[in-house]
Amino acid sequence: MKKTLRYSLLALFALICGVANAETKVVDFTTLAITATGTGFTLDASPFTFTAEKNNGSTAPTQNAKDKDIRVYAKGSLTVASSGTMTKMVFAVSAAGKKRLATITPSVGNAVSDSTNWTVTWTSDVPVSEVTLTVGEKADYGTEGNSKAGQFDVDNVEITYEQGTAPEKADPELAFSAETAEGKVGEAFTAPTLTKKTDGKVTYSSSKESVARVDAETGEVTLVSAGTAIIEAKTPETDTYRAGTASYTLTVTDDIDISNTPETAYTVAQANDLITAGRGLDTEVYIKGKVVSVKEISTSYGNATYYISDDGTETAQLMVYRGYSLAGAHFTAADELKAGDEVVVYGKLVNYSGTYEVSTGSSIYSLNGKTKPAVDITNTPETAYTVAQANDLITAGEGLAAEVYVKGKVVSVKEISTSYGNATYYISDDGTETAQLMVYRGYSLAGAHFTAADELKAGDEVVVYGKLVNYSGTYEVSTGSSIYSINGVLSGIATVKTDAGTEDKAVFNMAGQRLSKPAKGVNIIGGKKIVVK
Repeated sequence: MKKTLRYSLLALFALICGVANAETKVVDFTTLAITATGTGFTLDASPFTFTAEKNNGSTAPTQNAKDKDIRVYAKGSLTVASSGTMTKMVFAVSAAGKKRLATITPSVGNAVSDSTNWTVTWTSDVPVSEVTLTVGEKADYGTEGNSKAGQFDVDNVEITYEQGTAPEKADPELAFSAETAEGKVGEAFTAPTLTKKTDGKVTYSSSKESVARVDAETGEVTLVSAGTAIIEAKTPETDTYRAGTASYTLTVTDDIDISNTPETAYTVAQANDLITAGRGLDTEVYIKGKVVSVKEISTSYGNATYYISDDGTETAQLMVYRGYSLAGAHFTAADELKAGDEVVVYGKLVNYSGTYEVSTGSSIYSLNGKTKPAVDITNTPETAYTVAQANDLITAGEGLAAEVYVKGKVVSVKEISTSYGNATYYISDDGTETAQLMVYRGYSLAGAHFTAADELKAGDEVVVYGKLVNYSGTYEVSTGSSIYSINGVLSGIATVKTDAGTEDKAVFNMAGQRLSKPAKGVNIIGGKKIVVK
């Protein structure tokens, strides 16, 4: 009896000591500043770190500029990590969050939403060092009803935790059998095999669903259109294993040709059918229709967003998103386009989160039957524009649909992504920050991927091949450009290997990219340089 009582007292003492060691801390997000990552943000509030990700959602998490609450949108997630262990978190929902709070699903433990006191409380029977909270797709609470997209907007959080080093958990050993894969639209695709040791549930996602969609539960991939997508697998932290991620790069090709001419412009109905089919959408095409309504004409940025249909009504319409005027010129007047105008638009078709569009950067070929001669700014590597000349062309705003050569010195390198193979850097004529030009997510020599973080550095002299653009006031060489030469070293195009029997048909530009037909400027046709005027 005495022995039993002694053990009971010891257990009670241990319990009291455990409770005594637990602490609480309030993290007030409105007094802290996030670090944006492009797909979300990070925030350090020692001993805690907060990482927010967009995942498959349409809006990246952020911190509101005015109210300073943090906001995670539908399908996004907030991961809270501690140098110790946590058992409880009570989030205070902000004023904005009370409009459309979604159900919050944790990777471990339970989360309960209280729409009376406007809190979200997470608890776990087992102390953990990390938990990921995922926001539901639709709002389940709030003043705006459940038809709206869900949000998780909070001012602060009170965390119950215990200091010290969290117990080491096992490696999930999540890995695909290959780092890269290739597929062709219309053909069967077998994904690399995923192996794991973790007991956590695997979820899959695609970085670009317009190229490849993936079943979140099974990992089965559907090839949609030509391009590149990162297929990622994730597992949450469990009682035994750490959270894990693995990915592979999928390159999709598609040999369907939907190109046309102004004379054979697609109707809006045909354009919508092409978007539904989802093939060949990396090709610019002509679409003819009547303007239904004009949402916006921005004389600041020179572009317009408007809707067209075959009969000028709202039936089966198509959005033209931030397109330019005749021959790619900037819009200069708010009444330059109006309902009832008949247009032939030239651009790429896209299904953007369920909205059928002509993608940003399109141009009007004809307006009410009238065309404007295009400004030809094409050049050659030998006549590459200076950065000053390139900036002047962007200011003029005409002819920017053409790819051109620009020569300059690297001022600074903002980022080289060996994961995606591209780089963002700045060039100028003298290598200083004066009158510089951004090269946004461009590729290396002849369009090859960057493979090393030191592959490009300040002071390098480059000739870049790509499209010029004014992006929200920033002068850029648009995404997808390539480097023709670095410090005088060329991309190495001397001859072009072609398929047997097609040597007389194969057409390439000077960046080594295959074309469906010759373009203005220097082409490589059958292995020979030919100038097309």
